[in-house]
Amino acid sequence: MGLVGGALGYHLLRWVGGTGDRGWCDGRAYRSQSKVEALFGPTIWRELATKVVIDFGCGAGQEAIETAEHGAHCVIGIDNRESVLNDARRAAQHRGVGDRCHFVAHTDVRVDAILSIDAFEHFGDPAGVLRQMSTLLKPGGRVYVSFGPPWYHPFGGHLFSVASNG
Repeated sequence: MGLVGGALGYHLLRWVGGTGDRGWCDGRAYRSQSKVEALFGPTIWRELATKVVIDFGCGAGQEAIETAEHGAHCVIGIDNRESVLNDARRAAQHRGVGDRCHFVAHTDVRVDAILSIDAFEHFGDPAGVLRQMSTLLKPGGRVYVSFGPPWYHPFGGHLFSVASNG
């Protein structure tokens, strides 16, 4: 843990951050643009085109569907909540990519690339998730990760931040 951590670090960051509504964690930052493209750059679509991709922690499937719409051969969305997987399946059908998007709780398919957007802060064992991802990648495959506020950040309070001993 850093120099100032734990409850003191949390409260200090909360105080410094103030109470103003900046929209950092509610999705407003991506309303007028692609979240995938904003996070990974416009070349991401070229990198994922014709590839088999996993969206690890896909939620309701927005990014998986967008990845299929931009030319991925197949996108496998993984989440542990059946209700959001059902929502994702319906959304993929509605958007015309249901044949290239598959939403499941687990897969053993080896893929060219793995996306994980705003999911790592929800994993109880991030290192274990990275190990699992490594078993799902083909040789030369890539992992693209972006995540929200972790640990004791004022907007954090996710699984490994509140469950850790630090």
